[in-house]
Amino acid sequence: MRFIYKKLHKIIVFIMVVSLILTNTPLVQAVTVNEVNNVFNNLKNSYPTGTIWKGNYKNIAWECHGFALLVCDALFGENANNWGMVYDVNNLCIGDLVRYRSTTTFDHSIVVTNISGDTISYVDCNGTASNGTYVYNRIDWTKTITRSNLQALVNKTLTDGRKGFIRHKSGNNLISLVSDTTAPATIIYPGLAGFTTGGAYWWNAAGYGINGTMKYTYCNGNTRDSWGRWSFNLAAVGGDGKYKVEAYIPNNHATTSNAHYHILHSGKTDYKSVNQNIIANAWVDLGTYDFTSPGDAAVELDDATGETYVNTGSPKIGFDAIRLTYVSPIDTQSVTGVSLNKSNSEINIGANDTLNATIAPIDATDKNVIWSSSNTDVATVDSNGNVKGVKAGESDITVTTVDGNKTATCKVEVKADTLPNQNISLDKEWRIIFSQPVDSGTIQSNILLWKIDPVTQTKVKVDITPVIAPSNSKLVIITHATPFAAGTSYELLVNVGIKDVSGKSLSRTSGLSFMTQTP
Repeated sequence: MRFIYKKLHKIIVFIMVVSLILTNTPLVQAVTVNEVNNVFNNLKNSYPTGTIWKGNYKNIAWECHGFALLVCDALFGENANNWGMVYDVNNLCIGDLVRYRSTTTFDHSIVVTNISGDTISYVDCNGTASNGTYVYNRIDWTKTITRSNLQALVNKTLTDGRKGFIRHKSGNNLISLVSDTTAPATIIYPGLAGFTTGGAYWWNAAGYGINGTMKYTYCNGNTRDSWGRWSFNLAAVGGDGKYKVEAYIPNNHATTSNAHYHILHSGKTDYKSVNQNIIANAWVDLGTYDFTSPGDAAVELDDATGETYVNTGSPKIGFDAIRLTYVSPIDTQSVTGVSLNKSNSEINIGANDTLNATIAPIDATDKNVIWSSSNTDVATVDSNGNVKGVKAGESDITVTTVDGNKTATCKVEVKADTLPNQNISLDKEWRIIFSQPVDSGTIQSNILLWKIDPVTQTKVKVDITPVIAPSNSKLVIITHATPFAAGTSYELLVNVGIKDVSGKSLSRTSGLSFMTQTP
């Protein structure tokens, strides 16, 4: 079992935090237009305009300033209170936190969401609703202000005696969110519908992660117990294609050296191990993969890290954001041909044969094929190229590629059951006994005799007279007008179609090859 010893836990967390402060410099995180748009869209889905937000940012800030810090952390993975301060709105960038005196009593914090000429768009928490009523903790993504008016507010003195200011992330130079549709992406993190968990052992790390909703669990050796899954809707991202998959690693509660990510795509699963312990507030590339519909488009992570759980100081596995970014269409290789392992096949009635199709080139993208038979009364074929003989005759079995309609054919001859050649006397009379009284009208056309030409091996039909024996209606006697030729091969065939007096079939195709005696 896993036990949480509170005192020990607090001591370990304190030590870890001190260690991070002393030794861990946060990584600079590059932010693109697409990344900012994706974060803003996810935040708008989680906290739409009109939402009353009564949360806090890491228990250090509430209301407007707490929400502004949450937005900045989602964008850059950092506490904006630690950023440098500037005071000129002419140098304003998207993602900047602006703190100013809003009334004679209160200060206010906002985050810049877009800049268009002299118009600054921003989001805040606490403000006036559409009906003109001032509402505490109300989120609004629709507000705008001119540069000059915002500068006038920043120039005022705050309630603590300081001048208004702008917290600016070093290296951030975004001043416009022009839509870039060449690389659609989406981010899923704990709290959104696409993230699900299983298992019994979960802890929330409020205030940590790209949206402050990180989850974590402890390592569990080689046994999977608790797991998380990020599921993506491909149609909403960009449809089938190549996608870059990334995981966001927060700067706390992610200390495993072997986070084993499972990337599920196009009916396959690939794996990527990540040392979370050496990464802080940064995206990690899990690779680029082909994603197609229908099929899984998901990432899974579990507690089977191979690290043994001892106590609350054991490694933790952090579960935060996964980002899926469209890269390009899937590389395709057209089919140029198809071949079969044989062009001719002989099988008996009821027997089977397997045809194997080879697609060219070997790296063709779509290797799906369709099998068909030109005469299913003689031979059938299933979707895997398995052929079955039904009755005597010939049928062409054809394989056709879905891509390009390339074809290959095998000619299948189905033969009746035969016995080895035997030396038969020239005056041989054949007698066939059936299980039931025979309908005489069905025997003439279904009992046949052929003479095999010794040179051309062609068949010549021999006139015979099959009759029902007067004393036994189950017995059919076969006579022929002329004697058999000496030293000659014949083939006697009893075909499907012989019936009893009630109309029930009495036979299946069978035959006998024989050679007459030589004088």
